[in-house]
Amino acid sequence: MQLDRVAPVRTRRRRPQKPIPRRLSAEAADAKRERRSLERRWQATRAETDQLNYRRACRKANQRIEVRPLQPAQAGSDARQL
Repeated sequence: MQLDRVAPVRTRRRRPQKPIPRRLSAEAADAKRERRSLERRWQATRAETDQLNYRRACRKANQRIEVRPLQPAQAGSDARQL
């Protein structure tokens, strides 16, 4: 009881996920999420297999992102919308 007054138990709060820009497809967004998850696992374990899985996920995510780049013509004629 005394310890609770001096050093109360604190809960940690996580920041909410940032919204992913709409110009990415759902497939690309999922690939980015998976890549980040595998990166955290590799950073924690430093295992070679985890690093290989992470690098594969990096390549996959980059391919998904590059499939549909944002074209200025798609954004409209007003350059301020970019």
